[in-house]
Amino acid sequence: MRTLSVSTITISTLVNYIVSYVAFALLLYGIFPMAIPNFAYIVVQFVLLLFSSLFICKGIHLTVRLNIFSLLFYQIVLTLSLHLYFVYVECLPFGFNPVDAITYLDITKFSMKCSFSEYLDYMKWNNCELSDYGFPTILRFVYRLAGGVDAGITAMCIVNSFSIVLGAWGIYKLSLFFVEHHWAKVVALFWGLNSCSIWSNVCGIKESIFTTILIFTMYYMYGFWVKKKMRFFWCFVLFLVLTIFFRFYLSLFFVLLFVFKFFYSGCLSRFVPFFMLLLTILAAFTTYFISTNLPIIDMILLNQEEKATGLSMILANMLVGFIGPLPNYFEHDNPEALMYAPFSAFMVFFGIYAILGAWFILKERVLKLYPLLLFVFFNILLVISTIHSFDYRFSYTMVPFYFILVVYGMINGRKLKYNKVLHYIYYPFCFLLVFWYNIR
Repeated sequence: MRTLSVSTITISTLVNYIVSYVAFALLLYGIFPMAIPNFAYIVVQFVLLLFSSLFICKGIHLTVRLNIFSLLFYQIVLTLSLHLYFVYVECLPFGFNPVDAITYLDITKFSMKCSFSEYLDYMKWNNCELSDYGFPTILRFVYRLAGGVDAGITAMCIVNSFSIVLGAWGIYKLSLFFVEHHWAKVVALFWGLNSCSIWSNVCGIKESIFTTILIFTMYYMYGFWVKKKMRFFWCFVLFLVLTIFFRFYLSLFFVLLFVFKFFYSGCLSRFVPFFMLLLTILAAFTTYFISTNLPIIDMILLNQEEKATGLSMILANMLVGFIGPLPNYFEHDNPEALMYAPFSAFMVFFGIYAILGAWFILKERVLKLYPLLLFVFFNILLVISTIHSFDYRFSYTMVPFYFILVVYGMINGRKLKYNKVLHYIYYPFCFLLVFWYNIR
């Protein structure tokens, strides 16, 4: 695939995405002018949309080394800009809905003043899970190095920015196992310039660093399989152990993929599509059946998600799990969703290519991509079964691998005889789904 072809396909698709995003926003704001959010939030939305799209279009023509510098510039400038906006305009250092950030901050304030052993005792005393140890430990180190809480918060914004760029380089190296150099560069740009990363860098959560660890876990796992060198295996083990201290059930996914590779990449590979279909159906209806028979579970879900848990919601949750989260053009008491709306729209718009990529992998039995596809699939099942499809945070950690499926779909989608017809069905359907989500 020549560079020109990659550039033409990617840029034309991006232009369609930008036009669709702006047109849909204007349509909704025109129909519901009373629901238009704070003007500053709209500005942030469109700045992130514009900058990420422009950097992708430019980055396609740059070398990998130059792209690393441009990604770093993008990440640091926009991350610090959003951080300063939150600190000096909103007076909220972690943004509108800090959630775990406050807990992490309280732990870090205590741990800065004590020894490491006392810090571990404090974590045990508070009954923290093993998955809660990783990020506070990093915060403790960065905050102490920065010399204080305020400086530490700013320093973590920079550390997170570097982490995303490092992850972009890692996903580029991983993509080279599956696609050509120019397409691998597109995957790295999609990840390194995703507008949601700016939000995650600022709001005091672990996703920026944790996702980078996941990327290198996947890279070294594949590196061991492809290059048959023990240094890749030991690096895989190291990063796998690190994932345990952030979110242990994702560590389990890697263990399953590594241990059972022989089965799903061998004679049983033909049954993988049926296995995936069965698990999808089970995941989609598990919560519905549980909530129907156990009203207390239904109450918990209502309080947790502020959404109905009826059959229609379960079906929508399943669909959004594969192409979401959906963009929020209005506040709905959730202003942080406005900040990553361009990212959500990007996921929905390019979701057709991820679906096509998965289709071709299964149809043509591209066995080398089965582990990556299954990792994405297991993550999607997780957010579907827990009714978290509408929340970006729970699906965000699989996004870099999802982008590999997107690019694979962009490469192979042109093989379909009715490729354009499929798009004409998909985009109106997504239009109605996003419209319903915003006016419900």
